[in-house]
Amino acid sequence: MVQGLAQAIGFIAAGAIFVARGDVHNLTSAANLWLAAAIGIAAGAGQYVLFGAALILGIVLITVVRLAERLLPGNSKSESKTIPDTMATPMNKDGTDKAPVQKSADAQATNTANIRKKRR
Repeated sequence: MVQGLAQAIGFIAAGAIFVARGDVHNLTSAANLWLAAAIGIAAGAGQYVLFGAALILGIVLITVVRLAERLLPGNSKSESKTIPDTMATPMNKDGTDKAPVQKSADAQATNTANIRKKRR
């Protein structure tokens, strides 16, 4: 029974990990899934000493890894988050934020103007 559970958790954890632009994402989340499954199996099997030891060790390791991630230079989690220029909110001339409906209307008007120019 434990073998089937381990296989299922492995499949789910592997699905959580992905690579984008050369960076690996969700590796810690996948490890947390494995840890939760192992702790659950130990508790379900009545191995309460193993359950307690794994729980304490897991909490300590997760905390240490999270702190280390923030302290490492060059890590995206250590740098301040900024919004790229491509995600900047469109503004009206007076500096107020355009409403989504207005953004859509502007896009439609641009498309219509381009169609009229092409017909002439």
